[in-house]
Amino acid sequence: MECEAPQADVAALIAAFGAPGPHDLHVARLSERLFGLTAGLHGLSADYLPILVAGARLRNVGLAGGVKKHHLRGRKRILEMAGDSPSVAAKMVALMAGYHRKKVALELDPLLTELTPAERVAALRLAAMVRIADGLDYTQDQQLEIVDCERTIRSVTLLVESAAGNAARNVGKASAKADLWNALFPLPLIVEDLSAHEKAQRRPVLMSPTDTMGGAGRKVLLHHLRKCLSCEAGVRAGEDIEQLHDMRVATRRMRSALRVFGGYLPADRLQPFLEGLRWLAAALGAVRDRDVFLEFLEEYGQRAPAEDQAVLNQLVGHRRRERTRYRKALLDALDSDRYRAFVTESEAFLGEPELAVVEGAAAPTVLAAAPAVIRKRLKKVSQHRKSAPYASGQQLHDLRIACKRLRYAAEFVDPCFDSAFSVLIKQCVKIQDALGNVHDADVYTQFLQDYMTRLMPDEEARQQERAALEHLIADLANWRQENLAGFWSVWPKVAGKKKALTQLRALIDGLATAPGASGQGGR
Repeated sequence: MECEAPQADVAALIAAFGAPGPHDLHVARLSERLFGLTAGLHGLSADYLPILVAGARLRNVGLAGGVKKHHLRGRKRILEMAGDSPSVAAKMVALMAGYHRKKVALELDPLLTELTPAERVAALRLAAMVRIADGLDYTQDQQLEIVDCERTIRSVTLLVESAAGNAARNVGKASAKADLWNALFPLPLIVEDLSAHEKAQRRPVLMSPTDTMGGAGRKVLLHHLRKCLSCEAGVRAGEDIEQLHDMRVATRRMRSALRVFGGYLPADRLQPFLEGLRWLAAALGAVRDRDVFLEFLEEYGQRAPAEDQAVLNQLVGHRRRERTRYRKALLDALDSDRYRAFVTESEAFLGEPELAVVEGAAAPTVLAAAPAVIRKRLKKVSQHRKSAPYASGQQLHDLRIACKRLRYAAEFVDPCFDSAFSVLIKQCVKIQDALGNVHDADVYTQFLQDYMTRLMPDEEARQQERAALEHLIADLANWRQENLAGFWSVWPKVAGKKKALTQLRALIDGLATAPGASGQGGR
């Protein structure tokens, strides 16, 4: 959003009301943290920060007259203290005080009409942040902190944690007070307790440190095969696209598991299983890729100019017709003899009790072999350290794949090493998500450029519709840049800097020389 911040003449205003209390100071800190984490969404420059902090500190100045309607009294007091001709900054502070509680009725507010349209948007976005921050300290114990912010094409998730163990009340209140944010932004804001979020993301323990690599591989593969098959009914029904996503992820995890454990399993049984996985993953991926693009188009459509809507509807219709064709092909695949044979043979292959011991008595254990596997995956990632700043789109995609394989390998064995890889896994997830979005932006941009050429053969029609598609391409470029910045915020912590890489190698080497891990190598 292009809006020059008004002169932040708020220091005297803050001083006029005296020193704020601990609750108000904490809400100001939370507001500032939220501002920084969502900068890519709200588009406000750092010049707005003093105004935001003032609004957070002064929002409760009306409490002197009691709790009832104190937000309205506070707003009035701020305007009175600002003098006969309140500045734009003072009006924004007053609006934040008035909007920090109760339901906001924007259409009834004459103060908003005194601002320019751009100033109005900025004031409302600041008020939305203060409103959420106020809810985050609803218990007024200053124990809750904002840990991180995760953005997808569907939502923005604010992860918080509380030292007092009462996050649920604050999360509930902040979620309710995100209503103004959700009215202003196309992406809804979700507030989650970090401990609950991590618990939901936690993966089951599938192996023990003393399992052989072959036995552990069998357990991992069988778990994800069952996960894959459990999604089949939902994929067939087609009512929840997440079922298709989960089924595809299960096939990807099995393919990653084969890279880690495949060398310890019977080669003659492995090849048919791998070929079946590739075939199934391709059928699922063709539908899923169109689902993701359609989600992006629908999200963009909510904020696109009105004059672009007809072209966007045409584009969405084209992709939906494509999806219908690929979904039919997927259903045909699930009904085929090849799929039934794949399921039957895979269950027999992975379910054989003797499979876990085919390696023999001297087979390496997870404790002995896994550190070498992780070291090998880290080496693949570290090969991009010097070239990353100059990487092409394809090279960034290759880096993402390397990080994904490192992450999956670490996730498989992490429970056997007391979660030693937990931080690395979280960092790889962030890199994978950011570079995945970068790659999607590149693929979508190429598609749109081809679309203009192939599906708009008439030059006059292309001229009429080109502007709408160029708006979309420009939005994709911004999204790409935002995710590239997200990648660079994490990459130095994994392999972008030599110090971080050295520390990771030392961690892995330490696990490799731990008691019980010596004397056996990995493949």
